[in-house]
Amino acid sequence: MVAQRLVPAANNHDRVPALEKLIVTHVVANSNKDGYEHHMQSAIQTGATVGMNTLKRSLAALIGTGEITRETAFRYAIDQQALLKLLQ
Repeated sequence: MVAQRLVPAANNHDRVPALEKLIVTHVVANSNKDGYEHHMQSAIQTGATVGMNTLKRSLAALIGTGEITRETAFRYAIDQQALLKLLQ
């Protein structure tokens, strides 16, 4: 499953996608089946090795490539404190 937020590019003319990606692994499938949907964010955070990505990691990467500004990233981040920690 992929969720996308289109955020203003650093050039203020375009938009770039910030992506959150969840891959249905055995653990994710069992959590969902057992009614533990609230564990999905944790699964995404720990699933980077299998290609999962959080919104904050996507925003941080876009800052790193210069595609978006820090200000834009913090405006679109769900958890600004977690993004700040990631950028330090």
